[in-house]
Amino acid sequence: MRMLKNLVCALALCAALPCASLAADIAVVDVARVYAESKAAKEADAHVNKVRAVLQQGMADLEKNLDARKLSKKEREAELGSGLRVLERQMQLEIQAARNVVHEMMTAAVKDWRKKKSVAVLARQQLIDYSPKLDITDSIIKSMNAKKPKFGAMPVVKISDGKGEKK
Repeated sequence: MRMLKNLVCALALCAALPCASLAADIAVVDVARVYAESKAAKEADAHVNKVRAVLQQGMADLEKNLDARKLSKKEREAELGSGLRVLERQMQLEIQAARNVVHEMMTAAVKDWRKKKSVAVLARQQLIDYSPKLDITDSIIKSMNAKKPKFGAMPVVKISDGKGEKK
């Protein structure tokens, strides 16, 4: 019985050894913090706010255009609903594009960091617990802050005058 107990303890110890060395082979990035604190994320928010202003002006222009065309209430509502859906969809695309820029910058910063350290990098949000010594978030944010994000051009809203011509 004692020999079986020693064998089980030895197997448990052998199983635990790879786990102990695994901690040295990983690093952790708090993705939510990167999206909240990096310059790229803040510039993405500013870009999205500018896009929102352009699209809101486009909606106002559409309303003026529809008022000038003297449409029936039903036609006006249909045109307004259609325009609103298009502008809302464009807003969602712009938000996603801005997030993608931040994500690509974060991924590039992590890859650059990994080239120097040769360890796996995990998102903090995927872990139950970890040692703060493994957290490289500050280093990633610092690396991202050293670069300028490149966002797409501002959208242009063109309103049809009802005769197929755009204004």
